Amino acid sequence: MFMKAVLWMVRTGSRWRDLPPMFGNRSTTFRRFRGWREADGFKPIFDCRVRSTRQKIRHG
Repeated sequence: MFMKAVLWMVRTGSRWRDLPPMFGNRSTTFRRFRGWREADGFKPIFDCRVRSTRQKIRHG
């Protein structure tokens, strides 16, 4: 649910206080997000996505 909450935030551009309850407690989700951000936890995910996109572009 954490990743779904983060993706919802990115997609909507909303504030953390607007996070729908279906994603769990917004304070807990934000603290987890902040921890991941500070530890560069999202970097491997984005790096993988960039590599995948580049491969698709090269190979059609």
